[in-house]
Amino acid sequence: MSRFAKFMVTLVGIILVLLAVFELGQLYPVPWLTEWLAEMTVSYPMVWSSLLIVFAAVAGIVGVLMIIVGLFRPVKVNTLTYEGDHGQLTIPQRALERDLQYRLVSQLNLIDPDVQIKLRNRHRVRVKIDSMVSDKAKLESVAQQAAVIAQDYLSQQLGLKVEQPVVQVRPADHERKLTVV
Repeated sequence: MSRFAKFMVTLVGIILVLLAVFELGQLYPVPWLTEWLAEMTVSYPMVWSSLLIVFAAVAGIVGVLMIIVGLFRPVKVNTLTYEGDHGQLTIPQRALERDLQYRLVSQLNLIDPDVQIKLRNRHRVRVKIDSMVSDKAKLESVAQQAAVIAQDYLSQQLGLKVEQPVVQVRPADHERKLTVV
């Protein structure tokens, strides 16, 4: 979590706790809180009504954002599951990454490929491959071949719906990357 996200979560949490304390102080007689709130609301009615409107608006916005995130954020799946006549087969995401990594090394002679697979619901998948190759003249062709191998392995052999694989290949002696999308 980034610092800004942590700060915002903490700030919203403090505002929501203060709003809850304010509401509890209005509903139930808490010895020091109810007296203080009654004095403050009588002495400064515009300030308290403005603060209450701001707190309620923040709580409403946070609630709406949480609903939007809950409804539209894609579901991440850590395992791939196949149902058959003889039972259920569950394959972990890491095993798929390692198998594709092995295929890329054995077929294309890639150096230290990093394969990241993100499984989604309904057998959808995203693939990102980052690797080095010894022959820098063949960067683009190797990147396209790696994309084809990943697409073939995941869609043809495993029956997954693959979004276009992102392949980054760089020469082993340089840090320049070539990205094929």
